Amino acid sequence: MKRIGRPAAFAVAALVLLAACSSSSSTSTASTPASTTSTSAAGQTAAAYVAGFCEAVADYLKQVTPSAGTGTDLQKLKGSYVSFFDGEVKATHRMITRIEALGTPAVPGGKQLSEALIQAFTALEPSNRSLRDEAASLPTSSRPAFNQAVRRLFLQFRKDSMGSALTANPFRNYPQLLAAFRSSPECGRVAAGG
Repeated sequence: MKRIGRPAAFAVAALVLLAACSSSSSTSTASTPASTTSTSAAGQTAAAYVAGFCEAVADYLKQVTPSAGTGTDLQKLKGSYVSFFDGEVKATHRMITRIEALGTPAVPGGKQLSEALIQAFTALEPSNRSLRDEAASLPTSSRPAFNQAVRRLFLQFRKDSMGSALTANPFRNYPQLLAAFRSSPECGRVAAGG
């Protein structure tokens, strides 16, 4: 069996970051101040919100990186997949909690953006729990059946991750957040995979 790849766990977070960082030509019809450090009583500066978001994503990626997934003992492999998806459930929940704690970015429409991001990540939790339960039911009496079930499991994981609302650029209408993403060292490290 192959080791569970980091790209599967990275899918949602990478899509958010890369989409946000790559949309420099996007335009917005909303009138927004040019500064990425302006703030109001309503929320975080764009720079603080983005840095906090990227730190939450970076911690998520560290938590879901599996330690094992090779060998010939199907029962142990099954256990590693259950652990992976259990870790995915817990890491997703922790990431959502951290994003919620950030509050609202102080940009026009920031409250809607914050709510949409939280809702999109929250929508992944039930499917991650379902995948964890499916991993617990992997057949261990036949290697071909086991391999086929594992392939289906990770294809579903990839589909669920790629099908989230975050595959579109949620920051395309927020020039302050886009600028903050481009200049944030925290986001640069996440986008680089480290």
